[in-house]
Amino acid sequence: AIDLPRSTEFFKLAAMAGHTQAQFIYAMCLKEGSGVDVSESLAMEYFKKTADGGHIESQYQLALLQSKSDRKKAYPYYLKAALQNHFSAQFECVQYQIQYNCDLAHCLRFCEQLVAQGNLQVSFILARLLDTGIAGKTDKARAYQYYLSLVNSNNTLAHYYCALIMEVHQDLVAARKHYEA
Repeated sequence: AIDLPRSTEFFKLAAMAGHTQAQFIYAMCLKEGSGVDVSESLAMEYFKKTADGGHIESQYQLALLQSKSDRKKAYPYYLKAALQNHFSAQFECVQYQIQYNCDLAHCLRFCEQLVAQGNLQVSFILARLLDTGIAGKTDKARAYQYYLSLVNSNNTLAHYYCALIMEVHQDLVAARKHYEA
C-alpha cells in the first residue's frame, strides 16, 4: 500500500528544492487534497512557479484555479497553454474570447484546431465566426461546410444558417430543404 502522506512529503521536499515536476505534482496534491489538506492558495503558488517556467499543464491548472475568482486574471495562463496546443485551454480561451470579444484571431485558430479534434460544440462557433467575419475574415463557403457538418446531428440553427447562405447564393431549392428540416 502507498503511504500517500509520506509520498506527498517527499514531493514537497523536492518541490521546495526547486524540482519542476515535483512542484507540479505537489501542487496537484494540494489542489486535490492527496496526502495533505486542500490548499488552493498554496497550490496556485506552486503552479505559478512551474507555469512561469513554461510547464503547460501547470499553466492550465493555475488558470482553472484563478478563474474561480477572476477569469480575466486566468486568461493569460489559459492562453499560454492554448498556444502550446492544450485543447482544454483552447476551449476555455474560445469561451473567454467570445464573451469579451477579444483576441478573435487566436479564437479562430483555436476553433479550427478543436474542430479538427472532433469538437462539434465548437463547430458552430467556428461557422459563425467565418459567416459573420467577426474574427476579421469572412468565408461563407467554409462556414457553410461547418454548418452542414452540424446539420447531420440535427442542429436546428445550423439548418437555418445553411438556408440563409443558400438564399444568398440563389440556391432556393437547397435553402427550402434546410428551412423545412
